[in-house]
Amino acid sequence: MFGAIAMIALGCISLFVGKYPLAVEKLIAGDPMQWRVFLTLRSNLLANIFPSGARLSARILFVRLTVTGEGNDCVRLACSYR
Repeated sequence: MFGAIAMIALGCISLFVGKYPLAVEKLIAGDPMQWRVFLTLRSNLLANIFPSGARLSARILFVRLTVTGEGNDCVRLACSYR
């Protein structure tokens, strides 16, 4: 749980750190340059990072359930349900 919270916090912090600094106040005020930087550079990054992290988590969970033997009953049940 702590890891998920830390990743969300780091993701939010990464929005405002970079070559072109962003300021929350200027974004709220509607500064067009700040919004352009946010939409073209920063939101793209998050849009690519979060789905990749979700896929990685799902793969790790699948390997943990199948290889280590944890949850074999659940896997058998899911595979037999067709």
